[in-house]
Amino acid sequence: MKKKNEEMIRFWTDRATRFGQDPRGNTRDVWLREVELRALENILNNYKPRNVLDFGCANGFTTKRLAEKFPDTTFVGVDINVEMINAANLSPLPHNLTFQCLDIAMLDHSECFDLIISIRVFQNIESAQKQLDTFDLLIKHLCFNGLFFFIESYEDGYSQINADRIAIDLPALPILPHLTLLNDKFNDHVATRLSLLDVGCSSSSYYLITRLVYSKLAQINDEPIDYDHPLHKLAALVPQVGFYGPQRTYLYKIIDRTASPQTCPEIEKFNKERVIRVKAYEASNSLCNSAELWMNESMRNMYAYNFDWLGRPIIQTPVDMVAMQELIWKIKPDLIIETGIAHGGSLIMNASLLAMLDYCDAIENGEMLDPSMPKRRVLGIDIDIRAHNCAAIEAHPMANRIDMIQGSSVAQDIISQVHEYSKNYKKILISLDSNHTHEHVLAELEAYAPLTSVGSYCIVFDTIVEDMPADMFPDRPWGAGDNPKTAVWEYLKTHNEFEVDKVIQNKLLITVAPDGYLKRIK
Repeated sequence: MKKKNEEMIRFWTDRATRFGQDPRGNTRDVWLREVELRALENILNNYKPRNVLDFGCANGFTTKRLAEKFPDTTFVGVDINVEMINAANLSPLPHNLTFQCLDIAMLDHSECFDLIISIRVFQNIESAQKQLDTFDLLIKHLCFNGLFFFIESYEDGYSQINADRIAIDLPALPILPHLTLLNDKFNDHVATRLSLLDVGCSSSSYYLITRLVYSKLAQINDEPIDYDHPLHKLAALVPQVGFYGPQRTYLYKIIDRTASPQTCPEIEKFNKERVIRVKAYEASNSLCNSAELWMNESMRNMYAYNFDWLGRPIIQTPVDMVAMQELIWKIKPDLIIETGIAHGGSLIMNASLLAMLDYCDAIENGEMLDPSMPKRRVLGIDIDIRAHNCAAIEAHPMANRIDMIQGSSVAQDIISQVHEYSKNYKKILISLDSNHTHEHVLAELEAYAPLTSVGSYCIVFDTIVEDMPADMFPDRPWGAGDNPKTAVWEYLKTHNEFEVDKVIQNKLLITVAPDGYLKRIK
């Protein structure tokens, strides 16, 4: 990775030295810059941001053009390459523009922008993980309701255009050694923090004309590639149609208030205090012992059987219900899979929380919400869905986003049905709460945990059985040494893509799922 980063630095230093302020310092496709400028100008005209950050501004060509056209907007351009920033500062700057040479981590954390733009920057970062880390740092500088616009090259786009080139006897486009092309995992990560407003390919026609039509003509005529050729200019003027070529264009809007804590110092302070407080709970013997005593006595007295959710009995502790709400809001899954239905209260709860996500999405995107066409769903599996419970669930207002499968959750035909059902969903959260024997839960983990999306959770309920007194479950096949927690421990021995989220259980204290909140980390 170090070598890749060094190659990137050498590449851009050389371009800065050779081209100075010339647009070729950023890309040899000078007419492509005009396409990108039009896209940026449309955003500025439509959304009228007060201040703009150009992340990875290179020699400042784009930033200067925008600053000149929008004199009432403040622009800041940042880049880590000192030679590029030196080139950007060679000529007098508009009054509303400044350039800074720095890593995004060094940007004053009090700085907040209505619009952040990034043009082919992330592809220059040496690894996929560093791309995600850089995004997380960058997005801290978005104001509430701020916009993030970026254009990047994607693996599948390169594969597509190279396949077409090879089909007409053209060589594949080379990928520079320092580049790390993006894929949908990057967008999935972005979507956990931001709401997608628009996606397209501003250069689709441009790539079709220049990389296929013009390149083939140049080959036929035995001519060298000329990026100033009139066909390149024509390609930049042609309306962009379709979704072709390596580069994609995205516009996102911030949706998470906590993603921009600098806009509310009080909340930032509150969140930091909470982290410190929760961390201290683990070391507090008196608090942990009190929680354990409460859980033992509450379980003996069937405390978790006392509650409803929107009219249906739900066999959960209220604290675990709150934890589920927090996770659903954070993850924003489009599918929740549950094993164990009982009275259906958990199905109804999760369906209602997904309905609220759809409602919030509609508000954020300025769209009308049709409750009859839910985007997100809950799938429940149980070996015995009692007729009266099934009828009550199906009569509930949340029923139109709930599907149920009757059968053993570890039977191969049921597993196959669930996997087939899940194919059309990207963000999946798993909840395992059926038979609590070690063998059964381990089989459920093997069957369903792999469906968990990266960053999401597989929650194994009633792991607390391992910690309960030996006489707590005299009429059940599970107990100490044979329960969901022992299954979790066994599963994690060979599945390092998951880790126990200790922060959740330390925060909750009162939970039936200690060691049961499994976060998928890769």
